Amino acid sequence: MTAGGVSTYEKWVLALRTWQKDPTYDLGDLPALTVDSLPPSAYERLMSHFGRAQAALMELWTTRFLRDWGAARSTHDQMRVLVDLRALLGRRLQLARHPGLPQEFRDALEHAVGSDIRRMQDDLEKETTRAVAGAHSQRNEQERMLHLLRSNSLTAILEPGFPLGSLFTPGTNPAPSTTPLAPASPAPLPPAAGAGQIRRRSIVLDLGEQH
Repeated sequence: MTAGGVSTYEKWVLALRTWQKDPTYDLGDLPALTVDSLPPSAYERLMSHFGRAQAALMELWTTRFLRDWGAARSTHDQMRVLVDLRALLGRRLQLARHPGLPQEFRDALEHAVGSDIRRMQDDLEKETTRAVAGAHSQRNEQERMLHLLRSNSLTAILEPGFPLGSLFTPGTNPAPSTTPLAPASPAPLPPAAGAGQIRRRSIVLDLGEQH
């Protein structure tokens, strides 16, 4: 199957390689795929490309988080880091929901995104708890940090009706919030094709008092 002299498979692979380097790359012109568009072996290779692209984005997210969180000098700065970096995660969710993918692939990819984002949120909250475990004098700081993480939760973008497009339009990204969000469902999700290649890096939070 070809589109404009280039096979459908090649167009998707080239687009994913570009997106891997620049997650803002527009994937809107990609040809639609059906379950029968490619042989199973080609779909398996394509999912490997999806996995590498997503892994690169998650590595970029962690690098930016550690850089920006370390540079934060106030509670507002910390809230801004959490809210602004939703955009990168939103790009991965946008990729998973691409209308040109067969529904079963979209479902699998979106499950993987949701699972990873929930785990990231959980890791941040656990790190906050671990960092002050046994330090009664820092209990207020722990509560402040947990409130900040939960009221500006990464999982907010998974909520039904969340305006995903607002993350990508300057000036419309939701402002940092001080109102706690309801926790996302912790129900386990099935692994998705391409998700197994995503490596995790440890995130250590600096809980120094902010104002």
